Amino acid sequence: RFVKYFLLCEDSHSLLETIRSRAQTLKTESIREEDIDEYLQKNFESAQRLKRADTYSYNELITASENCIGRAIELLDPKIFEAVAYNRKLARDFVNAVAYKQNGQKAIEVYSRFDGGREEFSRQLSVTATAVRDLIALQRTENAPLLFYNDREEALSLSDMLNIRR
Repeated sequence: RFVKYFLLCEDSHSLLETIRSRAQTLKTESIREEDIDEYLQKNFESAQRLKRADTYSYNELITASENCIGRAIELLDPKIFEAVAYNRKLARDFVNAVAYKQNGQKAIEVYSRFDGGREEFSRQLSVTATAVRDLIALQRTENAPLLFYNDREEALSLSDMLNIRR
């Protein structure tokens, strides 16, 4: 009688219709990367230092936060960010091996660097799928929002080298 439930999900269509028909839907927007940057720079000295020392890594951190301030704060921990950055590098290397039409051996070599148990392997594949998703989306429209790449020009260049079959 006095209990309220909050169902949080990324896609309300993944809920059963019987639940959707009885639940009030509140849609939220992603936080812009510029706002995350501003918040981190204002509130975290470690973010200021990282941005000054290594702009590339800082931009990777912002993009890897997936438009979530809490995740961005988490990624300020060097140990956590190191693992995320490694997975992003693997994904980038794999996509580059395919895009630059290097022999299949190069792609397999990158793929063989995917390591860890089932969960880690799944996480690495998911990051790679997000990178590929960006490139496919850019083939549809150059204005597609990017989830993996923080450099639109790099992503457009790679997208031009790929086709859906490849």
